[in-house]
Amino acid sequence: MAERTAPRRRAVLVAIVLLAITLRPAVTATSSLLRRIVDGVPLTVTEAGLLGSLPPFCFAAAGLLVPWLLRRLSAERIAVLLLVVAAGAQVVRPWAPGAWAFLAASVVVLVAMGGGNVVLPPIVKAWFPDRIPQVTGAYLVAVTAGVAVPPLLSVPVADAVARATGSEVTGWRVSLALWGALAAVVAVAWLVPAAHPRVVPVGRRPAGAQPDAPHHRLSVWRSRVAWGVALVFGFQSFASYIGFTWLPTRLTDAGVGDQRAAVMLAVFGAMGLPASIVVPRLAARVRNTFALVTAFAACMATGYVGIALAPATLTLLWVLVAGWGSGLFPLALTLVNLRTRTPATAASLSAFSQGVGYLVAAAGPFSAGAVAGATGRWDLPFLLGAASMAFVVLGAWLAGRRTLEDDLEHAHALPATP
Repeated sequence: MAERTAPRRRAVLVAIVLLAITLRPAVTATSSLLRRIVDGVPLTVTEAGLLGSLPPFCFAAAGLLVPWLLRRLSAERIAVLLLVVAAGAQVVRPWAPGAWAFLAASVVVLVAMGGGNVVLPPIVKAWFPDRIPQVTGAYLVAVTAGVAVPPLLSVPVADAVARATGSEVTGWRVSLALWGALAAVVAVAWLVPAAHPRVVPVGRRPAGAQPDAPHHRLSVWRSRVAWGVALVFGFQSFASYIGFTWLPTRLTDAGVGDQRAAVMLAVFGAMGLPASIVVPRLAARVRNTFALVTAFAACMATGYVGIALAPATLTLLWVLVAGWGSGLFPLALTLVNLRTRTPATAASLSAFSQGVGYLVAAAGPFSAGAVAGATGRWDLPFLLGAASMAFVVLGAWLAGRRTLEDDLEHAHALPATP
């Protein structure tokens, strides 16, 4: 049995990493080509702003959609479905006839990719229960690659196609559509996991597997563990989105040059790579995740206070400290598996924490911009981000050392396990 399972697990690992790579190009490739898209679709300034605000809302919507799908399909087959939908929408989107058609196609792409965010933790738990930190770290590194690589490739590809065809519009359209081709290739890699699913719908399970808790009885809204993980996920994203959106503005407002401000933003984002490698393994080894979450929250708060109060002094130090605090993101995803016993409950907790969390995250850049616009002070958004770490610490306390099943059994949502 082990001999037959090992090659299949390797195929699943490859599929997981490939899926993770596809989760962000729809965002970052669009951003790198935004000027051309605005001119070519065309989009108004308001419509372009709406396009930029779509990702967290669409990721939150995916948190509501995936539980419904999980009652009907295995998570592995949902992954195939999401990739096929994303591939089709990304290929069609550049040729959409008008702004609202382009925005509608963008919503489809982003919801599909948000669904990929949700299904990965339970798939990791089902296929690699003995390697959760390692596999989580691997796919988070792949997500980071999916953030960094598209901006490097999209513009050169668009320029090359534009020169070959004599049309700048055709250039950005082809460049954007190619990421749909990548999603289609990755969908093929998921055919093996889909043929042998382990995160199965309600009422079905693989032969010999222990029955998972019924999804319709997983009342996660009543669980302090679920709310705790959602708070950690939501407010770390709230603060991180403030940084990604407003860090260059804060630094240039304080007299830092444009180029140096751009480099500081790159450093802030790059800190997610070592954090993705280290944090899942660290979280699996420590007994007290409250202390670990609090330590990362303190880093984020300290860095943001430094950026707010002394942005032109020790700038690199503040950015490095705040960037290391963004290790809260892989930590929150790791908590999904550490605070559940089965793939079914991991799926429910993943959907809930990301659905609630991305709604909170969406408020970050907007509220920070509103505060700065009302006061004319760019230190206040980062003080707001630092203050939001109090909710992260509260979430860590609520999550405690219990599991989601402990909460649900206590609330009589599930029969007590022997």
